[in-house]
Amino acid sequence: MDENKEKEEPVTLPEAEPSGIKEKISRWKMGDYIRQLSIVILGIVVTFWGSDLISDYSKQKEVRSVIRLVKTELKENQDKIRNVREKWIDDSTISRLLMENDFRYQNIPRDTLFKYMRVITSTRGFAPAVDALDVLKSSGLLQNVSDKKFVFKLSEVYRDIRNVESSVKFLNDSYLKALDTMNEKGLSPEDEDNLVNGDLLDTYRIFLSSYQMRSYIRVIPDFVDSDIFSETDNAIEEVIQAIEKKYE
Repeated sequence: MDENKEKEEPVTLPEAEPSGIKEKISRWKMGDYIRQLSIVILGIVVTFWGSDLISDYSKQKEVRSVIRLVKTELKENQDKIRNVREKWIDDSTISRLLMENDFRYQNIPRDTLFKYMRVITSTRGFAPAVDALDVLKSSGLLQNVSDKKFVFKLSEVYRDIRNVESSVKFLNDSYLKALDTMNEKGLSPEDEDNLVNGDLLDTYRIFLSSYQMRSYIRVIPDFVDSDIFSETDNAIEEVIQAIEKKYE
């Protein structure tokens, strides 16, 4: 062997990296551990926070959708109230004329009698729509409406609509009761024929010959405070405008 040949230095192999989570953690310093733990916790918090945001956005989207349906429903009820108010004004007009003439209908112009004949021949229809409000309540979405003042106004306006319904129902019930009394007493064959084929004056004569029908007519002008129609109409309009401002 050549003594002048340099001796080979021994080869030092690198230490093997610890394998496994436990081995890696064992090499972390305390600061590393806290930093990694903080990252995990922050990730969990962000995940839940983001999930809550998505859930809240979804609920608010549903709330807006249903409240828009409520707005459409309120407009429908507003139209119905205006319609029944016009009918009530007409009925009150002819009722006062009849009372002023002591029910001598012959003294009233024929075209006026014809125009307002509905007062003695029909009821007044008013069935408010409440489906959208029921959906808002039954779905639990109402509790997600943050503006509690708006919720109160919404509840209040539907109560006013129900009050109009009750008033109209009272008037209709009074009419039907008078009509039932007429039917119970019965009409002569001649009057039965006149109701179908007779003259306008025959119709007034037959209906006004009933004491109950005359009593009903006396009730019409004062059966309810006339302001209930205009006040409810205004209340509905106020809520509609609030919906357009907040949810559209």
